[in-house]
Amino acid sequence: MSMTFKCRSVAELTERIERLAQVFPEGVGQAMHEEAGIIMNESAPQVPVDTGFLRSTGYVKDPYQEGQTITVEMGYYANYAAPVHDIPDPPVHHEVGKAHFLSDPFDAKAPELPRRIVERVESYLGGSD
Repeated sequence: MSMTFKCRSVAELTERIERLAQVFPEGVGQAMHEEAGIIMNESAPQVPVDTGFLRSTGYVKDPYQEGQTITVEMGYYANYAAPVHDIPDPPVHHEVGKAHFLSDPFDAKAPELPRRIVERVESYLGGSD
């Protein structure tokens, strides 16, 4: 089976993801999980390091579906992850790492995420393009 779809806008990509999620939610979830893993790999070197514990608590959870929504959660388990993430750099300077160590990599990838998710799911289905 081979399928090819062309999308010209983010709205078309979003619509395509929604249609794919109706027929192949596992594939959309897997694609989202793989993209989250890429973001976490880019995030890890940006995590401030004192003891290394915070960096070691990074995670990407398996996808789950509630109604029509497919969710993949990623983050850092350390109880101080959010405050460290949100403290501006300066006034706090980190010898290794920086503030916004997760949101910056996510924001950098966000514009291409819909396209990459569609491409991944289509490749699972044997499509090309």
